[in-house]
Amino acid sequence: MQKLPRGWELIEEWEGSFVFENAKLKFTVNIDYSELLKVPYIIEFLHTEGFIKLVNFDDGIFKVTAINESEATEKAVLMMTFINKNIIWLLSTQSKQD
Repeated sequence: MQKLPRGWELIEEWEGSFVFENAKLKFTVNIDYSELLKVPYIIEFLHTEGFIKLVNFDDGIFKVTAINESEATEKAVLMMTFINKNIIWLLSTQSKQD
């Protein structure tokens, strides 16, 4: 598995599915596997609680798909990196406005 970005850890794994969490930022990134789907991996992030509900998207969830576990893991790590960068930017803009 790829090295995870700062603050992220694998908290659950079962039957080809994975849940990663950044507990400090209150985000999860999930890789859900279903052999019944043509593209069997769905990767999504979810903000679990707190005041940061959006990360430059119209809602709190964003999903992508992948053909295999390697591609799914790569996309999940990119998603984690995206979250980290955007949250740091968002927090810096909010502290400047106060």
